[in-house]
Amino acid sequence: MTVSTSSTTPVGSYPITVTGTGGSTTHSTTFTLTVTAPLPNDFSISASPNSRSAVAGSAATSTINTAVTSGVAQSVALSAAGAPSGSVVSFSPSTINSGASSSMTITTPSGTTPALYTVTVKGIGTSATHTATFALTVTTPPTNDFSISISISVSPTSASVVAGSAATTAINTAVTSGVTQSIGLSATGAPSGSLVSFTPSTVNAGASSTMSITTASGTTPGSYTVTVTGTGTSAVHATTLTLTVTAPSGTTPKLVQIASGTETSSATSLSGSFPTATTSGHLLVLSASVYTGATNPITSVTDSGGNTWTRIGTAHFVSGHYSDGEMWYSANAKPVTTVTVHNASAASVAFEVQEFSGVATTGPLATSVGTSNTGTSANSGSVTSTVTNELVVGFVAGHGNSQAITVTSSGYATQPQQVTTGTNIATIITGVRVLATPGVASFSGSFGSAMYWASGIAIFKPGS
Repeated sequence: MTVSTSSTTPVGSYPITVTGTGGSTTHSTTFTLTVTAPLPNDFSISASPNSRSAVAGSAATSTINTAVTSGVAQSVALSAAGAPSGSVVSFSPSTINSGASSSMTITTPSGTTPALYTVTVKGIGTSATHTATFALTVTTPPTNDFSISISISVSPTSASVVAGSAATTAINTAVTSGVTQSIGLSATGAPSGSLVSFTPSTVNAGASSTMSITTASGTTPGSYTVTVTGTGTSAVHATTLTLTVTAPSGTTPKLVQIASGTETSSATSLSGSFPTATTSGHLLVLSASVYTGATNPITSVTDSGGNTWTRIGTAHFVSGHYSDGEMWYSANAKPVTTVTVHNASAASVAFEVQEFSGVATTGPLATSVGTSNTGTSANSGSVTSTVTNELVVGFVAGHGNSQAITVTSSGYATQPQQVTTGTNIATIITGVRVLATPGVASFSGSFGSAMYWASGIAIFKPGS
């Protein structure tokens, strides 16, 4: 026997009499039916995991699970409250049928205050509403930082070079916490006159750069501690390289002392004096800047020792540029204290004279080149050395502007720039190096503003 009730059947007990009628007799029995109220549709909700940690500015995820606890499945809409201010809470999907799951993502702003936050997840169903809690711990972001280290093929922290040559090493950086950042590289402690370069000069933490240290030929032999500094956006670190400089073998030209002269007003002659008398047999090299250019070059050079001076090549100028650069020399010179340049008519002149030992006393000039132009950079052109330990002397002369000239050729020991005063400005800077091995050489410089310039270079043979 099956008794079906309707959804509107009142709750209660119903006695039911069941009668069986036969051909000759009839019997009956009773059956009590109890009708109860129907169970409501219901569900449960939970978060798995129910707690997470996240760095401020990042996201945390959790799975929101539901289950049918009575009745039949129903549509459940999900929402959340209690997340850090400015956070974005999303559900995928945002509406599910009870018994299904959704992925909750809480994305925090970078400025979120580190703390424990209790996030209440609410599920609103057709016939019921339930909640679950999720504990979110927000932590402070780590400070962006990096490390800097040095490596070199011979030894991780040291290198040895002959004066006048170069050493290279790799500068390696690494991110130690946080995210990468831009690092500017610099170095201090290299020998005087050395040129230190980085390729590239700026790296992102985690990348490497090649450092090259080109020493001047006159570098004093010894040990030098070079400090390499990496300056990042949020941190500064440093490491060191021990650079040992040795003297070249054989007879080596050496700069002994310099003399210079600058004029305060145009004149037909200009003199400069050495700190002490030069040594007999040494080479004297004069580099000069003359404002009048092609119209009034230097006519002669004299000195207190009565030596003979020879112009190297020709005066370097361009007609109409008022720019003249010249080099003169006196080989195997007798001792002098004063050197004087002469012009046919009054001119504004600046010059430097250098005394060298260790240079051939006869026919010392091997080769030379020079040129003149206008712009923000100057270059003498190239010459080629053919033997070891040849002396290279170069200059850049500027005209009409007293601005600083920066020597950009590597390996040169430079002397202080000389600048005239008055209206017709002439300026000059010189550099010296000894080539440990034969090769091509040039002398170049740069300056902030365009000006007339001249540049020259000469190679002298070493003594035997």
